[in-house]
Amino acid sequence: MVVANAHQVREFFLPALSSAQCGATAVVCLDFAGEENVSGMDQLFEKIGSHAIDALVAQIHRNERGLPENPTVTMVEGRWVDSWGYYPLRLKK
Repeated sequence: MVVANAHQVREFFLPALSSAQCGATAVVCLDFAGEENVSGMDQLFEKIGSHAIDALVAQIHRNERGLPENPTVTMVEGRWVDSWGYYPLRLKK
């Protein structure tokens, strides 16, 4: 099962599943949140922000204003984080 946000697992899925269903279900998240213990993609928001600031500073140094005439795209590839929790789902006591 893939969920968008890790808190959905704790708030919606775990309460709705029996212990047998939890043992037969694996969950991953599209947006990894370390505090939730659900494996998933770390989108590296800090690195994305760092690249955005670098691009802005470069634009300022070149005395450019407004939207660039020839915009560029920079992609920061996320990384998979394998977490111990909810794989398969475990009910916490």
